[in-house]
Amino acid sequence: MLGRRALMAGAIAALPMAASAADMEFRGKALPQAYDWTITIGLEGKVEPIFQGSKDVTVRPNPLVDIRRYGTPERFRGPRDGIGIGLIEGSNYQIGPVGQFRIARRESDDRAALHGLGNVPWAAELGAFAEYWFVPWVRGRAEVRQGVTGHHGLVADLMLDAVVPVSSQLTLSGGPRVTLASAAATSPYFSIDAVQSAASGRRSMRPEAASGRSEPVRRRAISGRRSGRPTSSSSTNGSPTTPPIRRSSPSAAPPTS
Repeated sequence: MLGRRALMAGAIAALPMAASAADMEFRGKALPQAYDWTITIGLEGKVEPIFQGSKDVTVRPNPLVDIRRYGTPERFRGPRDGIGIGLIEGSNYQIGPVGQFRIARRESDDRAALHGLGNVPWAAELGAFAEYWFVPWVRGRAEVRQGVTGHHGLVADLMLDAVVPVSSQLTLSGGPRVTLASAAATSPYFSIDAVQSAASGRRSMRPEAASGRSEPVRRRAISGRRSGRPTSSSSTNGSPTTPPIRRSSPSAAPPTS
């Protein structure tokens, strides 16, 4: 009888210890909350022009950042994708904020081509993106971003990618990708104002809105016959800061005797 009581007492005393161990094991395997995130940080190399518009290219390191909800697989990232967070998402779509940055342009990058054009600081762009998978191997994505430093224009990227996983470490993708930009976004990189024109010896240029092309600002001399030399000049396509000068009518020639 005494032995049975001692055995029962020992079993009762062991119950709290077993419960504590089970509680610790359960806490270690607790499911993550809905607000838990996984952040992956890495580095990739990109072959890019030395500066926008340059014919020469170089390899630059670029950050790789992937932010996703805990437990979800890493999503495909295209070469033009910004750094985004899918706050609204489903099985085949994502919507959320996005950011992108552009490196600074310095005259020292190419002294022959950029002499007198000055430096352009690095640019940060903030906006939103939407992504949709039509089928498991075709993805559409759109980004609209506003420049907050470096430039203050609007930039939009439209992409349609065919995505083919070759292995766990290699994925091939390709498709049409279009970038649209306002004149305010391209002006720091492609325009040449009067000061830069005087310093570099190049003609004044201004970018066309929503494209990467530039056109020369053609000028014409306005002269009178009194001095026989040009007295002023104005842009044929106008400027909001310099109003065009009307052509002066030539003065009447003095009568001949």
